[in-house]
Amino acid sequence: MEATHQIIVSSTAGVSSAVVGQLPPPIVDYFEDTWIGRPGRRNKRRNPSFPHSLWNCYEATLEDLPKINNNSVEGWHREFSQLLGASHP
Repeated sequence: MEATHQIIVSSTAGVSSAVVGQLPPPIVDYFEDTWIGRPGRRNKRRNPSFPHSLWNCYEATLEDLPKINNNSVEGWHREFSQLLGASHP
């Protein structure tokens, strides 16, 4: 198991059941299924829909890599929308 996955799993294991109990079950299910991984047998979690390596920035931060964003795409979209005179043609 990779280090990032171990950190995420151990961090989520430390969340108090009282805190989770206050959240609506559909929200907890969504985060477990999509981002964290639903608890399975023997206290292991199943794989989430999106692997931790895809969305987690822990390793990139340790390696001091530049942050990746989509500002250039947003800028292009804004210019294109102004050219068309509509936000959602």
